[in-house]
Amino acid sequence: MQLRDYQKEQLEFLLNSKNAVIQSPTGTGKSLVLKSYIDEYLRINPDDKIAVITPNQTLNRNIAGYLGNRATLAHTGNKPDLNKQILVTTFHSGQKYLPDFKPELIIGDELHRVRAERYEKCFQYGKLRKGFTATPNRHDGKGLSTLFDEIYLSPQISWFIGKGYLADYDLISIDAPMFECNTDSYHLQEEIFGTQPEIKKTVDTYLEKGRGQTLIFCTTILHGKCLQQEFLKRGVESKFVCSKKEHSDNLEESLEGFKNGEFPILINCQMFVEGVDVPQIETLMLCCFTFSTPKYLQMVGRLLRPFKGIKKLLIDLAGNIFYHGSPKNFFEWNLEGYENDKQPDNKNSLWHYCFSCDEPITRKKNVLIPSSVCCLNCGATQQVLPVNKKQKVDFLGEEFTLLEYNSETLEVLVAISKVVKAGFKEYSKLEKLKIISQTSLPDELKIKAMLATGASENTIEQFL
Repeated sequence: MQLRDYQKEQLEFLLNSKNAVIQSPTGTGKSLVLKSYIDEYLRINPDDKIAVITPNQTLNRNIAGYLGNRATLAHTGNKPDLNKQILVTTFHSGQKYLPDFKPELIIGDELHRVRAERYEKCFQYGKLRKGFTATPNRHDGKGLSTLFDEIYLSPQISWFIGKGYLADYDLISIDAPMFECNTDSYHLQEEIFGTQPEIKKTVDTYLEKGRGQTLIFCTTILHGKCLQQEFLKRGVESKFVCSKKEHSDNLEESLEGFKNGEFPILINCQMFVEGVDVPQIETLMLCCFTFSTPKYLQMVGRLLRPFKGIKKLLIDLAGNIFYHGSPKNFFEWNLEGYENDKQPDNKNSLWHYCFSCDEPITRKKNVLIPSSVCCLNCGATQQVLPVNKKQKVDFLGEEFTLLEYNSETLEVLVAISKVVKAGFKEYSKLEKLKIISQTSLPDELKIKAMLATGASENTIEQFL
């Protein structure tokens, strides 16, 4: 396959640098550049050994497929032939085999993983270090400057879409993003996204809006299993994969069947954030929220590989886009990283700021009518206005459909979670309903809490 102009630039950059990183969005052909670089490097250095390090077995096999018989695989359950010239290994297996393999060059794929201490050690075995990633900063905000000196920054996702190298998409989101929650929002996600009402809303949204092969990112294993059961109940075949084999359908069979169109829904829990190439995906549903911009872009990247000229569909049921911005927005990358990756690149989406001292004065979500607000930092008073859909379109830089999803406010979610969690493990479902009925919550919240236990509406009526 012939290299595109930007891939030729990436290759030239690698050949003329020592310890360097290629940043390029998911789906833009980094694996082809990797193979081309290895071919050219071995032409110049025919006796050298090369190690390629990846985060998982799926990516391991994909890269080895590009390299042919020159490569040997090292991962759990597969012992490599260290006499081969190229070792393709996971980080975990690399710690075991790299000391004996003694590579001159080490190449890392999905490089944002390497700042973890055990991963970083793997790169100490090579004289030269090269790497590839769509998102150079780790999920915790740390950079790559301890291992690499130079970085090639590719164009933004919007450029690749405009050139037809990535697929365009329609966007659907909700108006109640999970980022409004506090630091306990991950725990709230586990409790709320997995409740029966939310499960039904997700399936309803797919049946009404979804199209073609659909990949779903869920919050927890329980959430994924419940989604699968609800889809099957509605007559839609689906598979669920996760890292716990006892709870998961077979990963390789499910992925292959999904690619071949044998079933329309593939639900995953943290399995396909990176390193999975499935151009057939037509709809991506984000049923989980992340504070990490790199993780968000990695998930969205699963959707953007072109397939038969189809315009694809991104359904964000957790409000990630209003925290991180549209995938088509400008994202800044560097080798140094960021101190706190829980701060979005576009934090103006969250707050109104004081015109005098530039300190945040109130969250935009709290402004429902035009209001006069006093800055607690400098005392200046100013008018703030509610954010309408046009302003959100201006912020995202693209049109989107606002889904009437009726998700609850943080206060309601906290109230429900406190009731639902209170000592319930030792109680039957009816006993749980009785406990909820005796609380001081308004009936509206009691009903929501009872629904969260999985009780039917007819049963709930008996306790009100």
